[in-house]
Amino acid sequence: MEINSEIAKTLGILDGEVIKIFNAQDTIEIMAIYSDKVPKDVLLIYQGWYPQSEVNVNQLVRILSTDMGKNDVAFYDTFVNIEKW
Repeated sequence: MEINSEIAKTLGILDGEVIKIFNAQDTIEIMAIYSDKVPKDVLLIYQGWYPQSEVNVNQLVRILSTDMGKNDVAFYDTFVNIEKW
């Protein structure tokens, strides 16, 4: 997960540290990586499965139907909280 380095330092999160990301849907543990390319109010987590891990970022996203058909599901963004583990 990429996080703005200035915000991470303010929160006491170290580069490479595993942190907790959570919301009403679920909680995941993921490594924080400093990135000054990420805005201060955004966390960037790439979609997909993480090899040798049970982490799936879609656990944090509420399931919404799309306009493409009743069997399609929209994933991509959500609001989360973060804290040190």
